[in-house]
Amino acid sequence: MSASPGWDHHQRPAPNPGRPSFDQSGEPVGYNLNDLPRYEQPPPPQLQRYRVARLSQADKGIRISMTGLLTSLFLVTTPIAVVGVVISAIALRRSQPGDKDHATAMAGVILGILALLIALLVFLRISAVHP
Repeated sequence: MSASPGWDHHQRPAPNPGRPSFDQSGEPVGYNLNDLPRYEQPPPPQLQRYRVARLSQADKGIRISMTGLLTSLFLVTTPIAVVGVVISAIALRRSQPGDKDHATAMAGVILGILALLIALLVFLRISAVHP
């Protein structure tokens, strides 16, 4: 019985460790690496210092007024809306019409007054139920 055709191949002899193998240029493999361009990683970019953006008084006022509006159902948090209206009114007074801070301060005043009205309605509803 004959072996299958794939078993008849001859193995190449192992390279002689004393004699290096040669490539197409005639030089030993691994010895002519100085001709190749070197690819190095670029240096890491310089890190920029993180600067925290400062909030204007109008931004602070609208945030406090919005917090007062969101918590206006609880009568204990009504002073938050008062503080928001006061800070927004001061920012509105200091800003110029047409300015971004002017519109933000106006929105803070409106939200704070709306929060105070909701708190007043809740208070009147509670006082009507429990005389």
